[in-house]
Amino acid sequence: MGGLQVSAGYGGPGTVRSIVNEVLVGQTQYSYTYAQPPRKDTPYNLAHGTLAAESLSPATTRLTYAMLRDDWILLDDATRKQDVEARHARVSGWLKNMKVLAEGGKLPPKPAWSIRPPITTPLLNPNFQYATLPMSIVVDAPVEKVWARVGKYCDIGEWGFRSCALISGKEGEIGAVRTIGHSVIVGQTRYSYTYTQPLRATGLYPMCHGTVEARPLGLGRTTLRYTLVWDSSTQPDDASRKKQVDTYRLLFEKMLRNMKKLAEGGTLTREDKQAPVEF
Repeated sequence: MGGLQVSAGYGGPGTVRSIVNEVLVGQTQYSYTYAQPPRKDTPYNLAHGTLAAESLSPATTRLTYAMLRDDWILLDDATRKQDVEARHARVSGWLKNMKVLAEGGKLPPKPAWSIRPPITTPLLNPNFQYATLPMSIVVDAPVEKVWARVGKYCDIGEWGFRSCALISGKEGEIGAVRTIGHSVIVGQTRYSYTYTQPLRATGLYPMCHGTVEARPLGLGRTTLRYTLVWDSSTQPDDASRKKQVDTYRLLFEKMLRNMKKLAEGGTLTREDKQAPVEF
């Protein structure tokens, strides 16, 4: 790839980089997930990638790069297989380069022929305005216990909405789809997952993403984090955008309190399960 520039944002969730206008839609302590936004007159393939670093020992780290895309737009199984193999080879090369750099080495200059030309097809929504809402709560329980109790993809049916079931895929796997919003897991680490809601047939796509993360705090405590990223340009004015943020905050902060209660061994009451706002 050519030179990397940030075209919007501050480096955290909601930041847009010059490479394919990719948006940082999820971020944990040692990972990030990006998405490619839909473009005009182009089938949307839900392209996402997640780069994660996991400590194996005080001296070694595993780098993982996972990609997700909906390959329905490809012609047949042979074409899909060829596409997967090509992407695997490309990502394997990136990982080798990252390993060289992380271990203190240097990469040779890129040959001109290896730099991919930019995509010029206009974005479906060229006037994006990404908003982020980071929320967190401290739980008096170790991270393993917290994640085992509230970290499964459909646990939201207990601490959030009324019910949840998987439509496709398996629990804890990238690509799994649940009934709530038809949300898809697009990124995952040991103690986190990032999801999105797919493109609908009508209206501007809000690129709504959520990331749930459990981060060890030490002394048997954990920080639960819930971060939302979405395109607020779908709202007509600043007052509507503020109302949207306030609505999300009321709803998802209550979810975090419910998660904390369950993770600490409590039981939710009827009041806990009532949504504080319409959503």
